[in-house]
Amino acid sequence: FIGVLLFSISFYLPAQAQAPLWQDNFGDELTELTGCDDCTEMVNLPFPFPFNGVIYNMAYVGTNGCIQLGEEGSNGVDYDYWSYMEEFLSDDGQPLICPIETDWDLSAQNDGIGKVYYNNSGNPLIFTWVDVGTNQDTSTTSTFQLLIFSDGTIVSNLNGILNGPGENLIDDLDNGIIVGVTLSDFPFDGEPIVPGDPGPVDLSQGPF
Repeated sequence: FIGVLLFSISFYLPAQAQAPLWQDNFGDELTELTGCDDCTEMVNLPFPFPFNGVIYNMAYVGTNGCIQLGEEGSNGVDYDYWSYMEEFLSDDGQPLICPIETDWDLSAQNDGIGKVYYNNSGNPLIFTWVDVGTNQDTSTTSTFQLLIFSDGTIVSNLNGILNGPGENLIDDLDNGIIVGVTLSDFPFDGEPIVPGDPGPVDLSQGPF
């Protein structure tokens, strides 16, 4: 229910099979993220990416499973948007695109796993998180991908989520999982948001 403008999510069963839009050419490793926890790396976009009426030429890629368009917000690309929904919805007006966000942790990963890649050689641009573990269990890993197209289309691919010995890992994650995108002009009023609580609804703008 978190997704605000999730254009497309590609799923394919069984869970470990390749998704229909999966891209095998991951591109280059984002080395500032390798072996890091709660980190971001800035990338230049080779084409102007239109989002909610604004053109973006750069993005920040986070280890926690999101990219942030334009400037990095004061909260960075955080790991606990589930608990602090107001940060997700209004991080200094800089929109977030999250194929699957949680407390991913690359600090204990090695031997070619637990890395983030970026392929900017064509259309779409490809962001891939490969075999990333979580802060609770670095041995149980996930692989997923974000594609953004020059016409503004956004696609998320999941290709092996939480593979490993851990059991009930989703239930054990302290801050849950966020999937979706935010609007850069979301009318957030600054009040804390409680997950599952819709809060007061202003019907003066009606109908919804």
